[in-house]
Amino acid sequence: MTWLIEQIFSLIGIALLLLLIAAVVAPLESLGWFAGWGGKPPRLSEFLKLDPKQLAKKEQPAQKADAYLLYLSGVGQSTNQLGPDEMDFIHQLEKALPRAAVITDVFPYSVSNNPLTGERALSPLWRKLNDMQRKNPNSLLALMMINVRNFLQVAVSADPRYGPIYSLGVANEIARSLARHGYLLASGDPVFLIGYSGGAQVSVGVAPYLMAMLDAPVYVISIGGLISDDPGINQVARLSQNTGSRDPLY
Repeated sequence: MTWLIEQIFSLIGIALLLLLIAAVVAPLESLGWFAGWGGKPPRLSEFLKLDPKQLAKKEQPAQKADAYLLYLSGVGQSTNQLGPDEMDFIHQLEKALPRAAVITDVFPYSVSNNPLTGERALSPLWRKLNDMQRKNPNSLLALMMINVRNFLQVAVSADPRYGPIYSLGVANEIARSLARHGYLLASGDPVFLIGYSGGAQVSVGVAPYLMAMLDAPVYVISIGGLISDDPGINQVARLSQNTGSRDPLY
């Protein structure tokens, strides 16, 4: 029995050490993007009042919609492919708003919209975990590792030291996505960000930067969202917080 207890405490110690290491390296992706480790470092002037000429040529605007709603998923996602519950919500939203563009192609837990299964050093690990999660949504290992990794990015978004860099990058990816789906960058049309779980914090964080890029109001709709005292709260056109009566966190 004593040996078993020692083994359990050893495993707990190892898990805490790994968590500490993960927390320390969590901001590195954002800092690396800003420093240009993967290529040319971004220029802040490029992010003020974006226009279509500054977007990649491959991003051709689609037909303009009556409204633009961009959904940012919860911390349990490793790709832009949403889970069954979230897809059902998106389909219901599209049915209720047939003339609106409901956008889901931004991965909110990466400063450069790079999903965990994308071009990453650890992508084979995340692909394996993603496959485990698809086959068994209750897989404890996949659930814990993906959730913890993404939650640490939520913490980066909320951190006053690293959050502005993180939010600037994600806001740029949102602007690109809006343009791909027909949003006219000079139109001033409002944008609605729907954030689920950690996606709500990311939505609030990016709002001031997105408003500066688009010169348009940004509305944030939080669904069971986790939101810090981010300065973006005071700058969004409106923040709507929606929670369930059985949600134990509220």
